[in-house]
Amino acid sequence: MRIEREVGKNFKFQRASLPTYSAVARVAGLVALKNLQAVHDDVVPHFRNTAKELLDMTIGDLREGEDDKESTEVLLSKCLAAISRKTTLQV
Repeated sequence: MRIEREVGKNFKFQRASLPTYSAVARVAGLVALKNLQAVHDDVVPHFRNTAKELLDMTIGDLREGEDDKESTEVLLSKCLAAISRKTTLQV
């Protein structure tokens, strides 16, 4: 590459592949988590009724063999995906 030649012998670009969707989703989830931690306590009451409805809906829709914790994890995963705007697998 021209830039490598101009900089000198000891400089070499390293080619990298595109990140996987899984890696992008993981980082997006971490960013969403950081954003959630920034939410002020005085904002929370405005969302509690909806949060309660979501929890009631999720617990009411438990699949056979699924416990509350697993159902809540799925719900939180969906919330993080929505916050991250990663609601579909786009390749």
